[in-house]
Amino acid sequence: MEDRFSKIFEYLLKVEGGYSNDKYDSGGKTKYGIIEKEARAYGFKGDMRDLDIPFARSIYDRKYYHGNRLNEIS
Repeated sequence: MEDRFSKIFEYLLKVEGGYSNDKYDSGGKTKYGIIEKEARAYGFKGDMRDLDIPFARSIYDRKYYHGNRLNEIS
């Protein structure tokens, strides 16, 4: 079901947008909806502005899509 995940991920990119560091957002530095703490937990070591789409995609895939077993839904 890679096609399903691709569609979900493309939608997430549109909704979440790019880099943000809103002082009123408890998530702090965020890019593509991935907060810095989460990116670090998955091995990202750079500046959050430099988080690339493939890395964000791998987090969404592992943590949310496969992590919640959405890949098993028909």
